[in-house]
Formats: sequence, C-alpha cells, structure tokens
Amino acid sequence: MNTIDTILKRLPGLKSAADFDVALADLETEHAAALAAVAELEAGRESAIFSGADLGKLESDISEAQSRVRTLDVAVGGAERRRTEAVEAERMAELEAVAATARKLNTKLRARLIDFGKAAEMLASHAEAIKELRAEILPANNTVREAGRSDLVAHDPVRGLPEIAGRQVHDPVVGLIIPEYYPRRAEGGPALAKLTK
Repeated sequence: MNTIDTILKRLPGLKSAADFDVALADLETEHAAALAAVAELEAGRESAIFSGADLGKLESDISEAQSRVRTLDVAVGGAERRRTEAVEAERMAELEAVAATARKLNTKLRARLIDFGKAAEMLASHAEAIKELRAEILPANNTVREAGRSDLVAHDPVRGLPEIAGRQVHDPVVGLIIPEYYPRRAEGGPALAKLTK
C-alpha cells in the first residue's frame, strides 16, 4: 500500500478538527508530489517519442499520475470542508458545555436565594419584635428619667450595636434586604412567592 492509499484509508475515521489538520498536511504534501510527478512524466514525452521508448507505458503512467492528482484534489477539498464542520461542531459543544455549567450554577443560585429569602423573613420578624420591645421600653425609661432616677433606666442594647459590630449600624436588618425581592416583610408575602415560582 503506497503513502496516498495509507492516508486515504485514515480519512473515514477522522472526527476532530485537529485530526483533519494532520490529514490535510499529509494530503497537501502528497498532492504537491503528485503534481510534480505528472509534470515530470509529461516533460519526458518528447524524449520517449524520439528514443523509441514504450509510449503506451508512458501514457499509462501519466494517466495514473493524473488520476492520483484528481483523487487528491477531491480528498483535500472534502477534508477542508469537514474540518470547517468539525470546528463549528466543537465550538457549539463548548458553548453547550458553558451553558450547562451556567444552568447548574443558576439552580444553586436559586436555592441560595430561597434560603436567603427565608432567613430575611425571619430577620424581618426579629426586627419587628425588636421595634415593638423598644417601643415598650423607651416610655418606661422616659418615666424613670422624669422621676429623676436615671440610674434605673434600662440600657438600650440596640444603641450598642455600632460598638459591638465595630462599624456604624443604622438598622440591623435593612442592609440585608434586597428591595426588589423583599418589598414587603410578611409571612407568605411576595419575597418567597417570587423565588419559589
């Protein structure tokens, strides 16, 4: 089996763009060699005529060489087209893989948002309870102060949050809320409804 036949035998099994790159390099090398062989044989036609050589054999050799060139022309063209198709298929496969990864991450993100929504609703409930407790404590403290017994005033732990956290805190909950997801802090409200659709 000659080199051309060996290359042609590999072509049906090619799949990737890289495989076609290797095959095309070999095909183009053989194509150039086949063209040179035809040119060399045809250049010897005059010499064969005047030397009395076997012209039938020469014409057969030229015809065979030209046939190899035509076969390689078709093989190169087909390999180039299939390489282009393989490149596109590989690009689509990569895009699909990227999209699949994004979908998996999106599923995790939605699960996190649902958990966040539940936690935010719970924090909102705690914040409401804090507000109500302070509303009861502050009047009592004012009454005690007005009676001149500031020593009996109940310490407001909310005022100590900046020192505890080491940063300025205006509201212990508002910074944790995403307004567009949690416009209303109520059990069964739009927060969880949006996330669980």
